[in-house]
Amino acid sequence: MTGIKRQIKVPSLWGTLLFMIYVLLFLGSILYAHFSSGDQFIMPVLLMLIPLLLGFYYMRNCDVPPISFDHILLVIFYTIIGSILVGSLRFGFDIDPVIASSVVTLLSLILIKHIFRTSSSADTYSAAIFCGSFIGMSSENVISSGFVLLMASIISGLVLGISERSFVGIGGKLGTAAFIGISTASVISSYLSLS
Repeated sequence: MTGIKRQIKVPSLWGTLLFMIYVLLFLGSILYAHFSSGDQFIMPVLLMLIPLLLGFYYMRNCDVPPISFDHILLVIFYTIIGSILVGSLRFGFDIDPVIASSVVTLLSLILIKHIFRTSSSADTYSAAIFCGSFIGMSSENVISSGFVLLMASIISGLVLGISERSFVGIGGKLGTAAFIGISTASVISSYLSLS
């Protein structure tokens, strides 16, 4: 039996290390803020910016093909749309979060496949809406206001748009992008008392 072998692009060692450093520094900044006193906002932001800047350097100088700024903006836009639609169904109509996410994801996939005839654009933008639906499914204890929902959506869309060509074929990128956006927005909102 002859078959087509599916090629999976595994991230390089540097990409994996940068992602692990980002997660560890983010969790470390949460612990630092929890156990310290005084000005708690500067240190976590600095700890999160260092691996982010290293990641941009990696993408610019290594084997990752460039992504257009317009494309990243569209990914952010569709992530915001997904989170707002699911959040509206959840809180406005008191629909179960999983059902709200399923309805939004299914309808958006059908509409986007109809609007964008090319499969790569349709897949990317429907994935962004699916990522946004994860944000909309978050508890109101975590996403305490519309501003926090918007901030989490922008951060997640940015992470998803930038990392689109990394970790191709490996599952969990949408959930990870949503987690990074939600947790970062939650920490920032708790520091700024936006809830």
